[in-house]
Amino acid sequence: MARKSRKNTQKVNFTTNQKIYSVGIYVRLSRLDNNKKDSDTLENQKNIILDYIKDKDEFKLFEIYEDNNFTGTNFNRNGFERLLEDVKQGK
Repeated sequence: MARKSRKNTQKVNFTTNQKIYSVGIYVRLSRLDNNKKDSDTLENQKNIILDYIKDKDEFKLFEIYEDNNFTGTNFNRNGFERLLEDVKQGK
């Protein structure tokens, strides 16, 4: 069997069409956290979510929305309303 030349071999480029999602982080605490350093703070909530998305290439952080000292029983919260408005605008 004759040997084939490798001079004319072509390299194949594989490209992925991975979708990139623009994401918003929303955190809320019912009472003021007064800069506490334990598990029930806004900062801790943000860090948990940021740690989750940091190694995921498909997520691009758009904005962090937060409401401190707001009840969850209604939607009259500045951060939440900004989040909804940005979603409506396709951001």
